[in-house]
Amino acid sequence: MRFQLIIEEQSPGEKLVSNVQKLSKIEEEELTFFGVDLIKYLNQAIDLVRKKISTRKLQITKKRFEDEIRVRGNELLLDVFENILDNAIKYNDSDTVKIQIEVDEIVKNSEKFVRIKFIDNGIGIPDSKKKILFLPGFQKEKEGKGMGFGLSLVKKILRTYNGDIWVEDRLKGNYSRGTKFVLIIPIYKS
Repeated sequence: MRFQLIIEEQSPGEKLVSNVQKLSKIEEEELTFFGVDLIKYLNQAIDLVRKKISTRKLQITKKRFEDEIRVRGNELLLDVFENILDNAIKYNDSDTVKIQIEVDEIVKNSEKFVRIKFIDNGIGIPDSKKKILFLPGFQKEKEGKGMGFGLSLVKKILRTYNGDIWVEDRLKGNYSRGTKFVLIIPIYKS
């Protein structure tokens, strides 16, 4: 199954319908996986969010990016990255939104993964919310934006890749200083 990528920004209603459709397709259909270029999708997501933000300064720092890293996935990887970047911007009250993206390789249970960290200077997430953050319908209290399906979609997509996502404090023990989303995705075995 392939999803057509839509570059133009969607209205909140269109985004909700799109996310619900994607969740439904993930649950109902067998997805096709192949080796995708993680850096390519990450750079595309960065370009998409840069086009959306116009009223504030956005500073994205990339650390340890290689030319090409192939992971197990499909086109939905773009949705994963775009959603995380969108949230880092949406839940940030700073004049300058700072997002640091770090990419490295790890071994977990004898399997090689790529670990991607999205570290921001936003408002942070209290520990009590971290446990329910990825549930369908969860939404942080911020200007009533969104319908709360984005991060549950992200988690579901990553789980279909045999990957995972979790959230940590940017500064351990102080949630109010920003957030660190950590993703792991299996390296593609050809």
